[in-house]
Amino acid sequence: MNQKISPRGNQHYKISSLAEKPHLLEKCKEINNSIIQNSKRATTGSIPAYEMKSEASMKYWDEIFVEFPEYQVLLYDSKKEPEVIAVGHTVPFSWNGESEGLPEGWDGVLETAVTEKRKGITPNTLSALFVMVNPDYQRKGYSVVILKAMKQVCFQNNLKWFIVPVRPMLKVCYPLISIHDYVNWRVPSKSNPKELVAYDPWLRLHYKLGAKFLKVATKSVVVRASIQDWEEWTGLKFFCSSDFVIPGALSTVHFDLEKNEGVYYEPNIWVKYSLESSVCL
Repeated sequence: MNQKISPRGNQHYKISSLAEKPHLLEKCKEINNSIIQNSKRATTGSIPAYEMKSEASMKYWDEIFVEFPEYQVLLYDSKKEPEVIAVGHTVPFSWNGESEGLPEGWDGVLETAVTEKRKGITPNTLSALFVMVNPDYQRKGYSVVILKAMKQVCFQNNLKWFIVPVRPMLKVCYPLISIHDYVNWRVPSKSNPKELVAYDPWLRLHYKLGAKFLKVATKSVVVRASIQDWEEWTGLKFFCSSDFVIPGALSTVHFDLEKNEGVYYEPNIWVKYSLESSVCL
């Protein structure tokens, strides 16, 4: 990979894989930790820490750095190395190209990728997991650079498809709204008021870059934990069995006092990019 690019006109930024720059691993993890926040202060641009408490995440997340370093994309400043601007986490897996054949969501594709790698199954598809932009460099277009670099990884590894389980960033403001309704919300385009575009800015960006809707994943991330854990993570108290709105969540969390359990099903939106044309970075 190791490509030189110039977002915003700066000639010093480069893209490499973690396999090419293993000494930047800790910097990558620092950026991840800065984005994955305690839900007591989670914002629309962050990921609540409890989302990383799913069974799949707890079991397989750290494995991607060991099993797939060549699929972890780094954007860094060659003049300030080891300064990392952004990270793109992806995993390869085998898919039949049909919506019905997709993993359930983020959890499913992470588990599938790691288990298939251990079984020696040849992948044909790349799935994004996260785009993490260093907070000091956000809102400068680097997420687009990382997404394009992810797509380039597909070409370099002769993969057939590039897909993304999109976490719609403003869904956190509408946890009571069905994801099936939310995904269809449209607003007038700022550049062309007669054109309707996706309401959610992260989903809208994917569509703008050429992605196409595949399906909704209603249980993309599943977090099942004790009520005590949820109270520690959120700073809230849950005195009855019911559905609760909690900070950072895209849908409600169901609490069952008798079972001493809270269950969160996070919805995502599967989209697919065309790989028919080359990518210009």
